[in-house]
Amino acid sequence: GSDLISGPWNVSEHGIWKVKMSGQRPIEAVFCDGRMMVEARWPNCSWEENWSAERKWERTGKGSKLGMIECPALSSSEQDLSGGLLYMKLSKGNNCFTRPITGHRVGSPSLEYDKSGIEGRAWNEDSMPERIKKFGLEQNRFFVAARGALDAAGEWWHDIEHSELLFIPPVIPSGNGNADPTKHDVAIKTRIAGFEGEGIRDVVVEGVEFRGCNLRLEECQRMVVRNCRFLYPSTPKVFPDGRTAVEMQRNLLVTGEDNVLERLLIEWAVDSALEVEGSGNIVENCIVHDTNLHGRHAGPAISVYCRKAKRDAATINPNIIRHCTVYNVGGVGIYAHGSGPAIAEFNHVFNAGLYCVDVSSLYVPVGKLMAGTVVHHNWLHNISGIG
Repeated sequence: GSDLISGPWNVSEHGIWKVKMSGQRPIEAVFCDGRMMVEARWPNCSWEENWSAERKWERTGKGSKLGMIECPALSSSEQDLSGGLLYMKLSKGNNCFTRPITGHRVGSPSLEYDKSGIEGRAWNEDSMPERIKKFGLEQNRFFVAARGALDAAGEWWHDIEHSELLFIPPVIPSGNGNADPTKHDVAIKTRIAGFEGEGIRDVVVEGVEFRGCNLRLEECQRMVVRNCRFLYPSTPKVFPDGRTAVEMQRNLLVTGEDNVLERLLIEWAVDSALEVEGSGNIVENCIVHDTNLHGRHAGPAISVYCRKAKRDAATINPNIIRHCTVYNVGGVGIYAHGSGPAIAEFNHVFNAGLYCVDVSSLYVPVGKLMAGTVVHHNWLHNISGIG
């Protein structure tokens, strides 16, 4: 899913390397020797530290209000976060949304952000006025992605105005004692899907590694995806509101009837890892881990959806999720939903809901619409929150 950067690279006195990039399209992800790097952020947190809440998030402080964060740690950071993007969890903390930062000064404990639309229904339950009033705006989790936060090994920033990629390579000493990107394979994400198709039937995709991209098969029948690995399959950066986030999703997706996904390894999806939609589809013997990194209720590790128009077909031939292992998930582990029955059996789900409050490891949200659903012999344990 990525293309190598050929250079030339130039280094500044602060150890930040720069390379010219053509075009004005925002860069979504940067890879170094096959590992995904971190967009410059405050507070610093590597991928490996994502589930350490103390490293990943800061907390809003006393005096915070809608559109304004007060946080003493901001002043001690000595970083200019203006022009960045705020990731924050409001209300009871069941979602993570992004808002542009409209004001911040070095040394200031105050940070202003665009509050437009927050209290509207577009943000769903976590931002309804009554919930904001109930839960308040202090002690909410947040972090910031910004050019001024570029200060740690493995971080990058795309300066669109100057058509430059700024990068501090991982700490692997070269001859002069500094990390050197010319000694590594540095690449940027350039495509969403490794394979994609529509209306395809009776094709087998087997033994392929998808790195920094995914597979998107829509309205297909009797497809088989087997023994594949998906590493960093989805890397979205912007979640402006619930509705837009869904519309922007470009996750690993298979829709249609009687498709089989088996023995897949899906790792480090920023949001939802796998979406299956239709009837008669089988997800079996898959391992899905370290997904939904920011804790969005709408970004389950595995989502299986039955369409209303296919309810009769689903009653006869339901979607099945079985013998799957799901762990280290910011929100829901397995989400069976829609307008028809499903079968969830012999799955192992643990360490789910790590950054959500009201959540389930295996979630069937609308019992009446999902009448006939069978859930049995699943091992569900170590879930955070109240689900």
